[in-house]
Amino acid sequence: MVSEPKSNVGRRSLLQSAGVLAAAPVLGGISTSATAQAPSPGAAARTIDRRKLGNLEVSSIGLGVQNNSRKYDTTVPYRPEQIALIRATYDCGVTFFDTAEAYGPHECERILGEAIQPFRNRVVITSKFGWNIDPETGEQRQGLNSKPEHIKLAVEGSLKRLRTDRIDLLYQHRVDPGVPIEDVAGAVKDLMIQGKVLHWGLSEMGLQTLRRAHAALSVTAVQSEYSMLWRGPEKEVIPACEELGIGFVPWSPFGVQFLTGWIDANTRFATGDIRGSGKRSLEAVKKPTPPPKHSWPVLFVRS
Repeated sequence: MVSEPKSNVGRRSLLQSAGVLAAAPVLGGISTSATAQAPSPGAAARTIDRRKLGNLEVSSIGLGVQNNSRKYDTTVPYRPEQIALIRATYDCGVTFFDTAEAYGPHECERILGEAIQPFRNRVVITSKFGWNIDPETGEQRQGLNSKPEHIKLAVEGSLKRLRTDRIDLLYQHRVDPGVPIEDVAGAVKDLMIQGKVLHWGLSEMGLQTLRRAHAALSVTAVQSEYSMLWRGPEKEVIPACEELGIGFVPWSPFGVQFLTGWIDANTRFATGDIRGSGKRSLEAVKKPTPPPKHSWPVLFVRS
C-alpha cells in the first residue's frame, strides 16, 4: 500500500467534521426501554446479511458488549437498560455478540449472559482471555497471562458468567510473550475437545504469531482495531487473513465514537476517559484513500 503524506487536520477540525462521517443510523430505531420484552423466536436474522468467519456463520453486524458496565466517561449505565439494548439489537437481526473477561472485569459477561438467555441457541457469542485477571475476584493484576492452566480457569469463569455451556468463538485478547503460541493453541484445543470452545481467534497479534497459531490449531478469526481513523490492518493483517482463510473482525469501527456524531468541537472528557487527549484517533488521521480491495469484513458495532 502506498504511503501517504501526513494530514494537517487538527483536533477541532476533525471534531467539526465528525457528524459527516456518522455511522449511528446503522442501529437506528432500536428501543432501549428497560421494559423491552425479549424478542420472539425467529425475529432475528430477517434484516441483516450473514457472513462467514472461516466456517463460522455470523450476522454481518455484531454488537460489542464492552462499555455496558462502565462507559468511556466512567459513569455506570443502568443495567436493565443495557439488557434491553442487547435484546433489542437481536430483534433488529444482530446475532453476533462480543465480550471479554476483561470488560468490567467480568461484569459485561454477566450482562450479556443474562440478556441472551431467551435466545442463546440462536446467537454466536465470543469472549476473550489473556490479561492477568483473578478468575474468582476479577482483580486486574499487572501484565498478561496465557499460561494453559490460567486459560482453562478463565474459560470456566466465563462460561458461568455467560450462563452457557460453550463459547462459540474464544480470542486470545493479547499475545503473552512469555507463553509460546503453540502452548496457547494446545490449551484451547483441550477446551474444544471438551466442547467448551467451538472456535478460536487472536487479537492484535503479529503476523508470525498468527501463522504459527494457525499452523497449530486452525484460527477462525482475527480481531483488530480498524476504522476510517485507523486503517493499519490493510497493509498486512487483512491480506494475511485472506491468504489463510481467516475471518477479520474490526473493533472500534466508529473510532471510539469520534465518527458517530456524538463528539463535536465543544466536547469535554471526564477524568479517566481514554478519549481525553484524542491521541488514539488523531495520530491515525490521514488523507482519504479509496477503499481497500478486500472482502468486506464483519462490522462490529462497538464505538
